[in-house]
Amino acid sequence: MKLTLNNFEQLINEKIVKRGRNYFNNGYVTDVEETEEGEFEIIVQGSDTYSVNLTIAGEVVTDFYCDCPYDGGPLCKHIVAALFYLQEDNIETFSLPAKKQQNKQKAKFTSQQTEELLDLLSHDDLKIFVRDLFANDKKLRQLFIARYIQLSSPVSKELYAKKLQALVKAHTDKDGFVGYRETRGLAKAIQEIVEDVEKELQNGQIQPAMQAAFMLVEEVVKLFYYVDDSNGEIAGCICYLFEILETLTTMELDDALHDKLFDHLTTLFEKRLSTTGTGISKP
Repeated sequence: MKLTLNNFEQLINEKIVKRGRNYFNNGYVTDVEETEEGEFEIIVQGSDTYSVNLTIAGEVVTDFYCDCPYDGGPLCKHIVAALFYLQEDNIETFSLPAKKQQNKQKAKFTSQQTEELLDLLSHDDLKIFVRDLFANDKKLRQLFIARYIQLSSPVSKELYAKKLQALVKAHTDKDGFVGYRETRGLAKAIQEIVEDVEKELQNGQIQPAMQAAFMLVEEVVKLFYYVDDSNGEIAGCICYLFEILETLTTMELDDALHDKLFDHLTTLFEKRLSTTGTGISKP
């Protein structure tokens, strides 16, 4: 049965529903933003501040995520509190007079407002704004470097190493650790890097793709020593990299590339690097 704004109370664990309702009734849902039609970013306060993402099509909940560490089931009390909020908001919308409903529907999504303002800003004004952000936000600086460093550096394994280094710096706290909540963003960004490597391979750039894949396997595995990968998202990136390496073993390579592939795989085997992480020696 599909999860909807009308039936979620019947489909979710009773204790979680009760806790979520208490959070909603106590006003812990503090900020709700519809970024695109049917896509919501919702802040829920509790023992900490958590971010909930919901996608609603009609009344059907098609996707949900919360960055809290709850692992007792697919939905936590923060998601339920957000669902109660949207349920009430949905009822209020349909109970409004027709004229007020039309006015509410005309409200612009955040993404629309952002696009309009970007179009209005001059190039110089935008650069000033970005520089001001960089001056006060180390994470944003590192994310910017990771995203655009290829504009000033040739594609190589060194380029991918710099991208990975910038991403790790962006998500690491002052104690040198990547917490549960930051790991999801880091894993998503690493996956994008791996996708770039795969595209290189598909475009016939076999040697740089091979070198980048092996480098990333070794470096990403090291993250396990200071990243909370409770959800297995970093491990998923490593599995993705091994799929690329497996693809390489099925390709017709010249003797030089074949020997390099064999040597790299032998090195990985000797270091006992695997998708299970068994036997990895601490860096």
